[in-house]
Amino acid sequence: MTKHADNIAWLDFEATGLMDNPDVVPLEIAAVITDANLNELASFGPFAIHATDDELAVMNDFVTNMHTVTGLIDRVRTSAVTIEQVDAALAAFAAPFFPSKGELVDGTKYRGMVIGGNSVKFDFAVIEKFFPATKANMDYRVIDISSVGELVRRWNHKAWAAMPPKASDHTAMTDIRAGIDELRYYRSVGLTPAS
Repeated sequence: MTKHADNIAWLDFEATGLMDNPDVVPLEIAAVITDANLNELASFGPFAIHATDDELAVMNDFVTNMHTVTGLIDRVRTSAVTIEQVDAALAAFAAPFFPSKGELVDGTKYRGMVIGGNSVKFDFAVIEKFFPATKANMDYRVIDISSVGELVRRWNHKAWAAMPPKASDHTAMTDIRAGIDELRYYRSVGLTPAS
């Protein structure tokens, strides 16, 4: 294991909806740790998180269909894993790869692990609400792959249009790895065309 301040924790949650609904709960989590050059160091999950029928009832038809097709609803119903257990396990999984918040790294206090993902604002909000042990060593800064994509679309449109299709099936681990591949592609083509 390689502990380094530049490592990145890539996270993805599947949930009963978006965080604008106060009754939304996470249903699945996966995580991948990479170094700064996007080389995978370790993976976590995916884990289905138990939810009650009342908690599942907040899903709209689109979300219900999506999680039915992937089999997530069945996995959630049979899972005995709680949010608290996943939080403790995720914090323990990440700990060997990141300094502790406030630890001196090259003479500067470490601000916490940076998380990344596609539209990672949602995943950040899930952690803030449900995962206090993980949040304790997390920075407020994030790496949002969709933001990089928006810049490439504006500044290097030809490369953006030529991007290979993403392999997303609305499952946490597949979405993480597809996002990391997308970011690797953006790095290979550059934000702006070569002159």
